[in-house]
Amino acid sequence: MRIYIAWLMLSLFTVSEGLADTQVTARVKTDRVNVRAKPNTESETVIQVAVDDRLVVRGVEEKWVQVVPPASTDVWVHKDFLKENRVVVNRLNARSGAGINYTVVGHFTEGEDVERRGSFGEWVKVAPPANASLWVSRDLVDLVYPAPDLPPPAIAPAAQDFMQMEATSAPLTASEPVVTPRDFEESPVQSPNQITSASPPSAPTDLKIIPLDGQGRETVREGQLKRSPSLLFKAPGSHRLVRREGNKLITTAYLRGNVNQLEGLLDEYLVIRGKEYWVEKVRVPVIVIQTIEKRSFY
Repeated sequence: MRIYIAWLMLSLFTVSEGLADTQVTARVKTDRVNVRAKPNTESETVIQVAVDDRLVVRGVEEKWVQVVPPASTDVWVHKDFLKENRVVVNRLNARSGAGINYTVVGHFTEGEDVERRGSFGEWVKVAPPANASLWVSRDLVDLVYPAPDLPPPAIAPAAQDFMQMEATSAPLTASEPVVTPRDFEESPVQSPNQITSASPPSAPTDLKIIPLDGQGRETVREGQLKRSPSLLFKAPGSHRLVRREGNKLITTAYLRGNVNQLEGLLDEYLVIRGKEYWVEKVRVPVIVIQTIEKRSFY
């Protein structure tokens, strides 16, 4: 109960965010690994996965990893609440087996269509709903950090001039000063819309950082700046980057930086460069800000 209450609060905000394309994955380390309905070895096995299979991670605990069920997973719903494969009740539980004694691993809502795969008595075997979750032992998987998505570094105009000069100009005589690339590096060209952090970014010590290779690597993210929700849980950053999907705001990263500075940029479209960290029970990364660049559109 201790974990599920906190996780439920977090899910009220994160479930609508969907799975980011930078989601942490769990790589299976051996064959015939059980994926279970609950985070304990007494729980029923819903599916088995093979070595090198990748599972999308929803959350991480000390001994268990919460994952999205593989596409081949079967779950069960009662036939009385379906009409022509469409859900006709407000909420229809999806269970790990054909019976009310099996664990609820997700649910469908009224009007959703189900993918029917078979039946047994009063129960219908279907594909899992998008909100379904299963569990795998943390000892049997390696958590894989997503590759950084960094654009190629921009070359300052002065540096471009130097490279062109180096390629086309005649050899320098002894009386001519020798110019090196370091002369340009010591005077970087900064966009008038770019804001640099006063102090170098450091790892957030108050968060439970997932033990992954590559934590703290440099990344670049962009989106509209919004305050983090604070009604039911403490967000890992005061502000967040979002993208719009229809009428929804989808959180793509939480931000750590100068709060007053971020407040002054609220609702702006920003490009953020900084150090990226994945933390427990958060489905998007936390970015410790290094530089902020304003864009004139959204």
